[in-house]
Amino acid sequence: MAKVTLDQLVGRNGVTPHPLILPAVLPPVMPSQASDWVALAESDNPSLKQARINLDVAQLETARMKAGNLPTLALAASYNRNRQKDSFSPGGVAFAGTGSSNNIGLTLTVPLFTGFLIQNQVREAVSLEEKARTDAEGAHNSVVLGTRTAFVTALTQAAQVKALEAAEASSKLSLDATVLGYKVGVKVNLDVLNAQSQLYSTQRDAAGARYNYLLSQLKLRQAAGNLSNNDLLPIDALLVK
Repeated sequence: MAKVTLDQLVGRNGVTPHPLILPAVLPPVMPSQASDWVALAESDNPSLKQARINLDVAQLETARMKAGNLPTLALAASYNRNRQKDSFSPGGVAFAGTGSSNNIGLTLTVPLFTGFLIQNQVREAVSLEEKARTDAEGAHNSVVLGTRTAFVTALTQAAQVKALEAAEASSKLSLDATVLGYKVGVKVNLDVLNAQSQLYSTQRDAAGARYNYLLSQLKLRQAAGNLSNNDLLPIDALLVK
């Protein structure tokens, strides 16, 4: 079932996942401070940028609606130049010349009372601006919380990897000691099987912890809004080719 799910995920059949090179040197969480990740999220997160743009647009729309109550003054200017040639018979006298005209005008428009139309439009624009501001604040809080949570999760996964790797080393020593005791007759076959089962269980948990730690780093960058294809290169270098 897991292989079918993997094939559907990558869009190919018969995919064989590559294990990590052991012992694996996993990349640390960098930057190492939560405040640095929050600063990255505040500058790079796309959803937060979109919320800020929506607020700017709402503020401009409010200013435009408020300007509907103000008089407007328009300036218009024109320049015309023409050439004219006339002739008269029977004397055959011809007259030619050029002429030009300049026009400059000012138009003052004073809004009249429109049944509170403009006032209602202003109130609507102000309400939409407040909504956009609330949405921007909510997006900021959500991004900051998501980034901090992802950062703490990555650190937790890193600590879990170290703990399970230490437990794996301890299980190997326990197995070696049990096998030696079995050879000298102080341990029975069941003791060896239990030690082997404990080692395999610890190795399984350690492998899952490494996977979760690498995934948590990608989720941290996703929360900050700066996840890119290059972030997969360090993980690819850890795989057995």
